[in-house]
Amino acid sequence: MLSGDVDLAYGLEGSDLDELERRGFVKPYPSLEDRYNALLSGDVDLAYGLEGSDLDELERRGFVVIESQVPYVWYFIFNMNDPVLRDVRVRHAIAHAVDREGLSNSIFRGHTTVASGMLPPASPSFDEGYKFPYEFNPERARQLLKEADVPPGWRLRIMTASAGSGQLVPTRICEYLARNLEAIGFGAEIVRTEDWVSYCNEWRSGLPAGAGLSQMSWGMSCDVWLEQVLHSRNISPFGFNAGYYSSPAADRLLDKARQVQSDDQRSKLYREAHALIMDDLPALPMLTLQRGSVCYHPRVKGFRNPRQNWHSFKNVWTDSDI
Repeated sequence: MLSGDVDLAYGLEGSDLDELERRGFVKPYPSLEDRYNALLSGDVDLAYGLEGSDLDELERRGFVVIESQVPYVWYFIFNMNDPVLRDVRVRHAIAHAVDREGLSNSIFRGHTTVASGMLPPASPSFDEGYKFPYEFNPERARQLLKEADVPPGWRLRIMTASAGSGQLVPTRICEYLARNLEAIGFGAEIVRTEDWVSYCNEWRSGLPAGAGLSQMSWGMSCDVWLEQVLHSRNISPFGFNAGYYSSPAADRLLDKARQVQSDDQRSKLYREAHALIMDDLPALPMLTLQRGSVCYHPRVKGFRNPRQNWHSFKNVWTDSDI
């Protein structure tokens, strides 16, 4: 049996998840602790999303713990229509206020890595030399908020799902951001949606008035993903640009990158667009996956882990002698 956090049909095209669950092939476990214990007890053979659990103990017991880069970014989306957040100094201040290394180490035991930007690892134009421009600097955050004349008592309203597909532990990440904002004299209100599908539908519709941030975890192994989430023609509800970001300069670069034939030239254009986008900061990349996104018992055979965020189980089987 497989275990995960509601999206175990990846690699099982055309299958009905309810039918697979009824027949005992898959079982959703929204809780990290429940997934971990189900793997230890033998109730499941393979589990997704164990970042933050005791992966060293799993390896000591002989389980296979996958460590690899995948095209994945867990990120916040700013509401560019918000009267406070449309000021780039406020967005930069929030980026300086959050201790992303501390988040990765405290909640996920270092099994995640901080995201360098919105181009996910394992995508063709990902630049390992690119450095996230906003180091953790609470004093700089306070200075920028003061320069932007952010009113006293301002609170950031954050929309999030409680759990979902590849979501790590979204509520705890949002709470961590809220504590970082409180440390510089501001606060946050977290609005939770319990059902993942309902949240995705709300998110796809775009951030409503009064909401400052939403969150999502996503990525693709093709660079066009950057266009899907940040090009102005994909502004919600017509696409996945849920924060209404619009930059003619970024659009031109993304359009040109889509059309060129040369791989090197295309990567150069995507990296230029990415650098411009990170200066504007319409989205705040937080984490990428590193270790524990997939764990399984050694009796699982034929499992392959490509540099993707999906898997095929067509040739996977279990050895009953192990």
